[in-house]
Amino acid sequence: MKLHIKNFKLFALILPLLLGSCRSGFKKKDQIATTFLNSYIKEKNKAFLPVIWSATPNIDFQRCLLNFTDSLEIFGFTDQDIEDAKKIEISLKTKAPILLHNEIPHIKQPNSWNLFIKKYPNGFYEVSTPVINETLDRIIISINYYCNDRCGWGKTEIYKKTTNGWKLVRVICTVVS
Repeated sequence: MKLHIKNFKLFALILPLLLGSCRSGFKKKDQIATTFLNSYIKEKNKAFLPVIWSATPNIDFQRCLLNFTDSLEIFGFTDQDIEDAKKIEISLKTKAPILLHNEIPHIKQPNSWNLFIKKYPNGFYEVSTPVINETLDRIIISINYYCNDRCGWGKTEIYKKTTNGWKLVRVICTVVS
């Protein structure tokens, strides 16, 4: 009986350390994702168009990742990295307006684009949560631009960390409307 109690006490001491180290791994990804996304938006959005941040990957981004699963492994990504992206906490800091998903026009809502374009005549960007690989040196991000209900583009980009910052290494799943 004493052996079981000792094992339980040891487990009780180690468990918080294990759980804390898992979250600290996420904190590192949180920091990298937040820094990357803020600089990405600053670079791509010089006109300060409204931005929507998708906390979970949109359906096109998910399809793109599924189609390129073999390629993603070449770049050092795993399915777990994609799952981890759903848990990343982002703190966006941008001068551009941050929109909520319920503020964007929807094809099923008549006249929603007309009302939206009056407020934001140049459209908006939607960016995904960056997917970061386990070694923290590669990022996948999806960006879409919508100018109206039948106008826009989107792409998924893969970045590699270099001594000079993040470098674009590949664009996959480009769409144009």
